Amino acid sequence: MAWFTDADLRRLAGGRSYERGDGYRDAVAEVGELPDGVVATVHGSASYRVRLYDRDGRLAGDCSCPHGQDGAFCKHCVAVGLILLDGAPSRRVDPRAVLETLDRDELVSLLVEQAGEDPVLYRRLVLRAATTDGVDVAALRDQVDGLRLRGFVDYAGASDYAAQADDLLGALADLIAERAEVAGPLLRRTVEHMTSALERIDDSSGVVGEVLAVAVETYAEACQAAPPDPVELARWLVDVPVDGPGWPEIAVVDFADALGEKGLAAYQDHLAELAATLPPDGDQWSHRRSTINHLREQYAEKIIGSVDALVAVLAENLSSGYQYLRIATVLRGAGRPEEALGWVRRGLAAPVRPDSRLADLLAELGTDLGQHLDTHPDALPGRTD
Repeated sequence: MAWFTDADLRRLAGGRSYERGDGYRDAVAEVGELPDGVVATVHGSASYRVRLYDRDGRLAGDCSCPHGQDGAFCKHCVAVGLILLDGAPSRRVDPRAVLETLDRDELVSLLVEQAGEDPVLYRRLVLRAATTDGVDVAALRDQVDGLRLRGFVDYAGASDYAAQADDLLGALADLIAERAEVAGPLLRRTVEHMTSALERIDDSSGVVGEVLAVAVETYAEACQAAPPDPVELARWLVDVPVDGPGWPEIAVVDFADALGEKGLAAYQDHLAELAATLPPDGDQWSHRRSTINHLREQYAEKIIGSVDALVAVLAENLSSGYQYLRIATVLRGAGRPEEALGWVRRGLAAPVRPDSRLADLLAELGTDLGQHLDTHPDALPGRTD
């Protein structure tokens, strides 16, 4: 008997998804049993991976389709559930109990046979071998280079790519404690490969981006344990986001200890060099300009820790009301409402693209200062009839 009923499927999916799932029974293929449930493939507009499992006696399910990635118990889950109810296995086997009955040779033979057909298991064995009883740097580099892509990976394949990268990151993270000087360069290479790969992956679910963020964090840990050349690291931390596609987000504060005074100074100098190359009459919101300004703002706020330094960077581009809003918001958050009020008034009077939130902030600042500030459109600075 299955651990769930038809009523459970209806409750989790809702009436519409249940009915649609009932029509997808013929699309279910490759149902495989797992210790706590099943995994199956369902063919729709693409091929999706469905997993149904027993969570403390209650049915739960995951699907790689967009609806499933949003956390819904989708029509594909329903279809697999209905197939199980039509012919569910009579009993489930505890794999640990079975494996504990095998002797060493039987267990090794079973795993070797499975590794010959299961690339995930084989990859994990390679990583284990490369980090046990000495470090096989060449083998680890091969695994890192396996993250490079030459073709396109669709939505369904993104999860497999993310799992591959996650396995590798786990092995490299464990390596930091003993051989951080080895783990660091491999982690940087991982970040670079994944950054390029994301341009060829349908990562609508964000799963690869999440693993890439972990890769950056893990690289920061390795740099802290075994700092590389601080000037070279500083330039890399700037060049990756400036010259890259817009990801990953790299927070310089996470690398501050590894950079030290020399590296932080090099970071600031390199940003200043790049900012000086920007044409004064260029697109104020180009990727390159926006990224350089974002990094300079981050440095002023997180490293220098100066509100005035942050305001100075923000004030270099007053091409829209939004910039005045940002400055005023920073000053208000720093407990400087009078100065914030001045920037709001300047923004409302400036001949730039307006931002309606400035008027809202004007009213809020009036409350902060205990003043009545007229926010009627006719009374705002810059109003002309």
